[in-house]
Amino acid sequence: MAHNRVTDIAVHEGVPGHDWHYRFMTENVQAIANIRWLTLGAVQDTSPMWGDSMATEGWTHYAEALMSTPAPGQLYGFYTQDTYLYFLQFALFRAVRVRVDIGLHTEQMSYDKAVDYFTAHFSFYPDACAHAQTDPEANAICDMAQKEIYRYSKWPTQTITYHLGKRAVIELRDACQAKLGASYSDPAFYSQLLVQETITPGFYHDEFLRDHCQ
Repeated sequence: MAHNRVTDIAVHEGVPGHDWHYRFMTENVQAIANIRWLTLGAVQDTSPMWGDSMATEGWTHYAEALMSTPAPGQLYGFYTQDTYLYFLQFALFRAVRVRVDIGLHTEQMSYDKAVDYFTAHFSFYPDACAHAQTDPEANAICDMAQKEIYRYSKWPTQTITYHLGKRAVIELRDACQAKLGASYSDPAFYSQLLVQETITPGFYHDEFLRDHCQ
């Protein structure tokens, strides 16, 4: 099971996720304006969420899905049938976090309700915390949920940047593809996208289409 999970983590943290993203920028440093390196870069607060986190985590979340694209002889893309299930589990994990993050910070969901929502919709064990004292599995699930919700409660908006950043990449890609038609190229699109540095596509969407999708 651990090996199966590592595959998706390798895509997210390695190639074509974070490591490849930063290596690509380093190798193409001359194509990136100096000002683009001056992203906020703060840790554990909200200031960088709509800059670097939405771009970097959005790209890696997109990359996870990209690697699941079917190919001849590869029904699940880069994944095997087993590791594809873990890819889906991570996708579910990120979707649940969108609901929890928004719920917590708009006060539509209490802390305890967020924990219960997490155990029910990600771990598929409703009311796990209510059974934690008598069921070791419920105890482990409740403990994980408590740790996750504590993190989200202290770091508003960070968890939704994965989904929003991924959606921004998809919207830009689809718009570029619609403009270019048969001349559209994935490698060309990604090359131009990633030298925008850690800035979310929403900030340069129109300019990107004008400059690179004609």
